[in-house]
Amino acid sequence: MTSCGSPNYAAPEVIEGLPYDGAQADLWSCGVILYALLTRSLPFESESLPELFEMIRNAEYDLPNYISIEARDLIINLLQVDPSKRLRTNQVLKHPWYASFLLMLLI
Repeated sequence: MTSCGSPNYAAPEVIEGLPYDGAQADLWSCGVILYALLTRSLPFESESLPELFEMIRNAEYDLPNYISIEARDLIINLLQVDPSKRLRTNQVLKHPWYASFLLMLLI
């Protein structure tokens, strides 16, 4: 029930002050982190907190063309406004991008 952390990484349900599933809210934040790692920028940025929250509420962000189809799919499915539509941890672990990333680490 407690809102904490950086607003740029907060899930829509957290900024709305709604009851939330911590794991699902964290998966949203993982989507923000993955986006940042692959683009060197945040998906949701604004000088205005109300504008930032509106961007988050509507999942308004652009994915650069150089992001692979697999990474794009993972980000889109992590940055789902509706937490019931957001990927769950077990789905992330089975996702093609994640599997290829792990394989790359083993090579």
